[in-house]
Amino acid sequence: MDRSFLSDAGVIKASRDFVCIRTATYEDKQEAKFLKKTLFGGGDDLRNFGFSILSPDASRKLKQSNRGPNFAYQDAGQMGADLRRIAKQYSQQKDDAIHGLPQMKNVRLGLNVASCDGLPCIVVHGKDNAEVDRLAKKLDQVIWDDDLMGKFIYASTSNRVDLKPVQGSTRKTGILVIAPNEYGTQGRMIETIGGDVGPSALKQALVKLADNYARPSKSHGSHVRYGRRNGEDWKTEVPVPDRRRGNNRR
Repeated sequence: MDRSFLSDAGVIKASRDFVCIRTATYEDKQEAKFLKKTLFGGGDDLRNFGFSILSPDASRKLKQSNRGPNFAYQDAGQMGADLRRIAKQYSQQKDDAIHGLPQMKNVRLGLNVASCDGLPCIVVHGKDNAEVDRLAKKLDQVIWDDDLMGKFIYASTSNRVDLKPVQGSTRKTGILVIAPNEYGTQGRMIETIGGDVGPSALKQALVKLADNYARPSKSHGSHVRYGRRNGEDWKTEVPVPDRRRGNNRR
């Protein structure tokens, strides 16, 4: 559905004139309040999908669909053209400043999203916040390159306990590349890149890891059936509404 739009080369190119945000929905209480107001009209309903283009100050909705971009545009070509049209209406500040690591709020969520997207997860592990920041800035120097954008899901921690679900993890700090399991509840260490690595060597290592990662294929039906049969359960920060037929929710 959305993949045919968001993976389109023209849409990707046009989107670089925007700040693109992937919402956490049920995984962040504060964000959930914003989403209810912005995407769903301020009601009690909250859904794990939605699409909107906001003005730079987020005060106006320039385009919106309560489902996804495929409900707002006929095809990816139309979406790309509209993005270019909207971008021309606003002045842009161009600079070479560090963008910041596009990370999930914690390791647990990082593994889960990586599993959903079929991507490896990079966890920045430092002994303290200062080391985490230093390693994150090092990653920031290379991950915006065309060869690496969109190839990993990121998270960070200075708490060794957060890595307990990761098989093969050690106390060693650095840039950890992890393969999530099928349901994103655990992970397996692929490689640990030391904190003293230079930008060139780091980029080379990450490109190789991304190219060699075998993206698992999933069938939604069998995936759900197997998970239920084996007791796989994901606890969200914000309760997911029960929309089964017969209740009072939409």
